[in-house]
Amino acid sequence: MKSKAAAHFYIGTLVKAIGLKGELSLKNLSDKLDKSKKLDIVFLEINKQLTPFFVEKISFRKAGEAVLKIQDISTIEAAQQLLKREVFVPLEMQVKQEDGFIAWDDLIGYTVIDKKYGAIGKIVNVLNYPQQDIFEIQFKGKEILLPAIEDFITKIEMKSSILYVQAPDGLIDLYLNGNASKNEEE
Repeated sequence: MKSKAAAHFYIGTLVKAIGLKGELSLKNLSDKLDKSKKLDIVFLEINKQLTPFFVEKISFRKAGEAVLKIQDISTIEAAQQLLKREVFVPLEMQVKQEDGFIAWDDLIGYTVIDKKYGAIGKIVNVLNYPQQDIFEIQFKGKEILLPAIEDFITKIEMKSSILYVQAPDGLIDLYLNGNASKNEEE
């Protein structure tokens, strides 16, 4: 549910309570968030509705992570009630991007077509790690993790929301069949 009303965009998910004063760990922090602007309000998805919460403080950590303190959430118990919620912010908090620039998050919802395997699913999330970002792809109930590396991308069709890739040999086979070298031996 990463696409919401046109006035907001997804910036991450609350994954754990930190300390005893109601601080929350925000993971998969979007690279679209303009960190130079003061973040006063966030919207959490509650009962399929975006509910506003005022931000007391946000501290950016390593790539893809932040610690968020929300007004009136002052105990660990109150913070735990908000875990696993997706976080959205107003569009004006988005980084102004150059023409032609595509953030990995822009590809959420795209169908992924591999040169060897054909359609391998849709991108449901982009996981942000210090080493590299990872596309999380869902295919027939299975999860495929593909490094978000330009060398693997052969083409992006924006109008039809298709990402063409050439994954490293054996990587997709690991997820689909659990056997990385089966096709190479044939």
